[in-house]
Amino acid sequence: MDKELLQSTVSKVLDEMRQWPIPLGVSNRHIHLSAQDYERLFPGHPISEKKALLQPGQYAAEQTVTLVGPKGQLKNVRLLGPLRSVSQVE
Repeated sequence: MDKELLQSTVSKVLDEMRQWPIPLGVSNRHIHLSAQDYERLFPGHPISEKKALLQPGQYAAEQTVTLVGPKGQLKNVRLLGPLRSVSQVE
């Protein structure tokens, strides 16, 4: 295959691919909490939505936590909502 034909073919394929954008969201460290765990950490305070995420119905909350483990601390870990059936750190 000659170079010009290859470049033309690649350009056509890329043009076709650009017609179907794929949404991509990247989330650094975050936490999902169950209702029970949320109430333990933030008693009597409702979740405050900070920013909607790409996934419908999902959002980053104003609330953050500090995670403490054997190797130290991770500060300002963002809570993602809505609340889940089980708590999870990612």
